[in-house]
Amino acid sequence: MLEQLEQGVIDWAFEKGIIEHSDAISQFKKMDEEVDEYYEALMDDKPDEIKLELGDVFVTAIIHAKLHGLSAAECIEAALNKITKRTGKMEDGVFVKD
Repeated sequence: MLEQLEQGVIDWAFEKGIIEHSDAISQFKKMDEEVDEYYEALMDDKPDEIKLELGDVFVTAIIHAKLHGLSAAECIEAALNKITKRTGKMEDGVFVKD
């Protein structure tokens, strides 16, 4: 299911010309905008908006992966391999690595 959704995002990004006419820096700015919108929805405690805005963050991350020739699965796997080896502790609701 996730692979189909990822492909849907990539197809959309090609249709809109994002893959051919954009770059990682421009898309980083878009991702930052989407993260801000997610934060606003989170602070307003609006579950429907949280879902939508978090989805937009995922969309921008998938586009970033594609711009770098990567799949979302490759990126998640690399991150998971990195974080599973970490040690640390919870502080103020956040895991802080050693």
